[in-house]
Amino acid sequence: MLKLFTFISVITSIVFAEPTVLENDYYSVGWDNELRTTVWTKHSLISSEKEFSRKGNKYLTDERVNSYESKDYAKSGFDRGHLVPAGDLNFSKEALQSTFLMTNITPQKPEFNRGSWLSLEEKIRGWNETELKIVTGTLFDYEVKLANSKVPIPTAFYKILSCEKKGSIAFILPNKANHLPLEKYSADIEFIERVSGTKFVYPKMKKSNWFRNPLLFYINLLVFIVGAFCMTQKRVKR
Repeated sequence: MLKLFTFISVITSIVFAEPTVLENDYYSVGWDNELRTTVWTKHSLISSEKEFSRKGNKYLTDERVNSYESKDYAKSGFDRGHLVPAGDLNFSKEALQSTFLMTNITPQKPEFNRGSWLSLEEKIRGWNETELKIVTGTLFDYEVKLANSKVPIPTAFYKILSCEKKGSIAFILPNKANHLPLEKYSADIEFIERVSGTKFVYPKMKKSNWFRNPLLFYINLLVFIVGAFCMTQKRVKR
């Protein structure tokens, strides 16, 4: 399924010109002036015991560029989807509010934003790696569709994760409901570079370290159950 999607993407994805880089205090943005959309964001996930609520945070127009406004999404059928997740920068009020800049927002299908994309974000935070570096990006078909005849709708989104301990891994998820396990959406970073026209710096790939082996898990579980049963039988005999 994913192979079919990536094959189509090779043929139809737009390769953008060099974007304008916008530096924020907590993350950076690659902004395409012609299409008025963000093509990538870069940030670090830093573990913190303190978490602030996103309640009360407002979507803000980015005055540095000609960004869309929150009202442009009204009745479009799309969520105001974060690229840098609010949950990744909720260690301070200022950092959390910065994720609500409209240059960090793109149209996402509700079933995507609140489904597989959210699951991926939570999975990444669950890995709890020190100084995990994350690149999030958008992919578009040549015939760019617009929400409310204004805001460009990404066909798919990608994430590239890297850290010293585990190396790097990447994911591509279509902007729709996705029902396969997250591992099935993993992709080659080289492929994302070709499709997006962006070169990334990352440690060598070590995919096996990111996900637990399901077979090994069930074998360990079986051994535990058998061991517990044997111990119970011994106690009964005594």
